[in-house]
Amino acid sequence: MRYLMAALAIATCPCHLPLLLVLLGGTAFGAALSEHTAVLFVALTLLFVLSARAAPRMFSQLDPAGGEARPARTLKIGGATHGPDGRAR
Repeated sequence: MRYLMAALAIATCPCHLPLLLVLLGGTAFGAALSEHTAVLFVALTLLFVLSARAAPRMFSQLDPAGGEARPARTLKIGGATHGPDGRAR
């Protein structure tokens, strides 16, 4: 799932919209996209922002041993709060 989010963020980056329109230029789908460029730009931007925010969060929650996502844990020692890496926050 985390690789899907990263690929989605790369594919839906709004800077790729001109390239997408050029590649699909001779097709009916490309014609429909070129007529609704503003809507497509807003939709791609929203999808890009959501997937670009989700991908790093998914990658940062990897368990080094099994590769499964794990919740971040904090530990209170003395008066300082320590994160999963052992550093004080």
